[in-house]
Amino acid sequence: MAVVFLILLGIMGLMMLSAKLFAEKPVEEAQTSFSKEATELSTKELFTQDPLAKAAAIIALAEASGEKDGKKFKIQTIRKIK
Repeated sequence: MAVVFLILLGIMGLMMLSAKLFAEKPVEEAQTSFSKEATELSTKELFTQDPLAKAAAIIALAEASGEKDGKKFKIQTIRKIK
């Protein structure tokens, strides 16, 4: 039992060491470019720039409507949330 514990402990140590050695360093340029995108875009501009924005808006409308049949909903604003 102790041998199995030591082997597993050794494997865990090797995994932690290899994760530190081969880990990719975070790119700070991506974070700064995201914060520069704080300007508000119109709905059409947002849909052309972000292909998933239209899907997100439709899903948000479906969630807002819930089980209410016959009601009409309208998108007033679209904002990105971090």
